[in-house]
Order: sequence, then C-alpha cells, then structure tokens
Amino acid sequence: MLPWCGVKIQGDSENPGGAIGDSANRSKELSTAKVLEGFRVAGRVHPALLVGFFLINAIVLINALLHPPTVGYDARAHLGYAEALSAGHLVTPRESREFFCPPVPYLFPAVLMKFLSLSTTQAGKGAQLLNVLLSLGTTLFLLRTCELISPGELPLKLGALAFLGSLPVYYKSFAFVRGEPFVAFFGSAAAYYALVLFGRRSTSVWHAILLGSTLGLAGLSRQWGLLLTPGLAIAAGVSVLKARQGRRMLLTLAMGSLAISLLLNSWFYLILRSRYGSITAFNQAPQERFAFTNQPMSFYCGIGASHLFKDPIRNAFPNQLLPIFYSETWGDYWGYFVVYGKDARAGQWLNGLAWSRALGLGQPPAWLVTNRDSIAPFLGRVNLVSLFPSVLALAGWLTGVRDIGRWMRRRESAFEWSATSLLTLLIVISYLGYFWFLIMYPSPATGNTIKATYMLHTFPFGAVLVGVLLRRLYQKWLVLYQGVMLCLAIVFAHNFPVLFTRFT
Repeated sequence: MLPWCGVKIQGDSENPGGAIGDSANRSKELSTAKVLEGFRVAGRVHPALLVGFFLINAIVLINALLHPPTVGYDARAHLGYAEALSAGHLVTPRESREFFCPPVPYLFPAVLMKFLSLSTTQAGKGAQLLNVLLSLGTTLFLLRTCELISPGELPLKLGALAFLGSLPVYYKSFAFVRGEPFVAFFGSAAAYYALVLFGRRSTSVWHAILLGSTLGLAGLSRQWGLLLTPGLAIAAGVSVLKARQGRRMLLTLAMGSLAISLLLNSWFYLILRSRYGSITAFNQAPQERFAFTNQPMSFYCGIGASHLFKDPIRNAFPNQLLPIFYSETWGDYWGYFVVYGKDARAGQWLNGLAWSRALGLGQPPAWLVTNRDSIAPFLGRVNLVSLFPSVLALAGWLTGVRDIGRWMRRRESAFEWSATSLLTLLIVISYLGYFWFLIMYPSPATGNTIKATYMLHTFPFGAVLVGVLLRRLYQKWLVLYQGVMLCLAIVFAHNFPVLFTRFT
C-alpha cells in the first residue's frame, strides 16, 4: 500500500532487497538510464524533450558567458563574501552586506581565488558557469518528477518544460552570483526524493540520506531554503498517518532525513543567532512586530496603473508588491539584466541603481548610455502577453490546492494528487515566508526587497503544476491542450529577446 496514495503495489521497485538495494540505488541514481528516464516517452527518448532541455540550458550557458559577474542584485557584496571565504573565515558585516547569507554559494569562487589565484571577477565567472550545472540539475529533476507523476507520457513533461523555459526570471537569476540557483537545484532534488521516499514507498536509507542532504544544503545556500522544510514535514506527517503498514519505518526515515538536514545547516544559523541575535538576521533592522501596517496600503493594493504595460521599469510603481513582482518575473524592473546603463567615459557597466541615479539628476548626462527608454515599450508588451502564462500558472496552483483537499480527505488517493499537494505546499509556504519577510523588513520608498529571484525555487514546482494541468486538458480536451501549447509557443517567441542579457 503506498503510504501517500493508498494504492496497492507488488513489491518495492525502488528498493528490492534492503541493504543490497541501497547499494543498487546508489549506482542507479548515477546511471545513464536513470538520468535519461525523464526524457523517455513510451520507453524511448523523445526528441521534443531533449530540444526543450538543451534550449533552456543553452540560454543559461550563453548568459553565464556574456553577463558580467559584477552586475546583479548586490553583486559586489556577494563577490566580497567569496573573498572573505577565500581568506579562511566567514564574512563580517564590514566585509559584505550579505553577511547573513549561508556560505555554500560562495565556496566555489572562494576556492578559485585561494588555490588558483584567480581575481574576484574571474572567480565570479567561474561561479556563473557553475550555475549552468545547477540549471542542468534543476531541469533534470523537474523531468524526473514528471516521470514519477506520469510515467512514460509526453504532455506533462513537455508542458512543464515549456512553462519553465518561458520564464525570463529563470535565466536572469541563473546569470547572477548568488544563492537562489542553489536553492532551486537542491529544492528540486529534495522534492523529487520526498516523492520517491514517501510517495513511492522506498524503504531505502539511501533515499532518506539524499532527501536530508539536499534539504540541508538548500538551507545552507540561502534562507529561502529553510521554507522547504515545513511543506515537506507536513507531507511526510500526512503520509505517515495514512500508511496502513510500514508506518514505523516511514516515520524513522522521515525523522532521519530531518536530522541530516539539521546537522548540515544548523551550525550556521546558530552562529547567526549568536552574533546578530536572530537566525533571520538581515542587513537592515526589522520592525518591532509583524503587522500589516508596517507597509503602506499601496504595497498591497497597487496595480501599476498605466505603467505596467507601458513602462514597467524601476521607479514606475515604487513598493507595489504585485506589479513589481510580476515585472521582475517577466522582465527586468530593477535593471540588472536587459535594462542596462554604461559610463561611456570608462566603459564601465552601470546597474539599475547607478543608471537610475544618473537619470535622476535631471538632464541625462552625456556620458550615460542606456536603453532604458527604448526598451520600456517592449517590456510593457512582454508584461501584456505574459498575462496568458500567468493565468495558466494560477490555474495550475489552484489545481494543486484542490488536490490537497482530495488528498487530505481520502485515505486512498491517486499518487498524482499527493505529488501536486506536496508541490503546492512548498509553493504556498515559501510565499507565506517571503510575505512575512516583506512585512518585517519594509522598504517603503522603493520596495527593493520585492524580487522574483528570491522565489526562484518555486518556479520549477509551479512548472510541474502547469504540466499536470495541461496533461488533464490533453486527456479531456485535446484541441484545448493544443491551443494552450500554441499560445505558450507564441509567448516564448515574443519574449525571446528578454531571455538574454544586454550587459554584453
């Protein structure tokens, strides 16, 4: 009996043989057949999935090669963190305003600086190239998750890839030197192993170790990774309660995974608490208490007015949550990827903060070169045509919410419902945590903490939910499914220029 879905199975395909099965699972996880399983349709690798996979990651690679590592949200502070690690110590607030971040994303550039004597910029380029590997892993786990839900079928996998590949925020975030790409990778892996362990009833200790390790490393990559634990804990708890047999083993594996996670990342948060008084330390003082009045009414109710579809760039709708987050998802509101500035005197790139300050002086200085005004109408059209995939994402999320009700109410339920419930829980709890952060650390003048990149790890989960929705359309209304996929292709073609950095 599957502990999540209540469906009887013969034997245990994930672990036939206890300890021997653990050894087999280790090699199986690394085998070519296991890596390619997400690309298979009716037993054969499907070319459309290969094309989609390589297209997404080819764009990530191009951006990693072209985009300067010194351009990104607080890019120099992130590089300063790596410099401190290369000197053999955790960073201090004096060395970097990103002192509150966990260290995993900075280890690789720190090693490059320490042992290969690379400059900070060269090491930053190495970190960007590492992001390409993280993207490869993220999309692989996305396809493997789809394979668990819908083995050997095309619509779910193709729909999930199509939606993820249409998101400009995905490519922009993976071009930056920061922690969110690591959270996206480890989070996608953790979700997959949770489904294997609890959904497919693997009794393999190896899978429990992988779940605990990926969950712990997600939390050691960026604080957002900690938001994955409550959703996974709820899903594991429900699966234990619904299990008719093997409940003790399931509970043991779940607790073991949690223990491994805490063992990996708790030391850093204990240091944060010891040094700065809280595990949620940040580079600005928090409000005294959580209260909706910490933010002005425009934060909640602002809709961008006439600027959302005409001029969705920095300062257009300051500190308005929905229009800024939407414009950051589909465009470049803050000006770090496709909206560029350059000092013609020295040939130096200027990020959004720098070029906006230059423009704020009144008459634009002669030395400033920027595409801010020329690209604004196009980004407005991007926001307009992206309403379609946004509505599709909302429909996928609502589908997951409905499935949670089915999953909770019924002792015996479809595995697909348990999978969509887990992914929906991960998304909802992540956004609730992020909303708490925005309320506790407001920026009333600008809203500069409103960045879709912070929630990068939720987009692969959302892509799978969209894929599930499209699979259900395919089963009931084939023509509607084909129409939706055609519209996604049109949106992708229209938004294609926004997927590539202009800082070249």
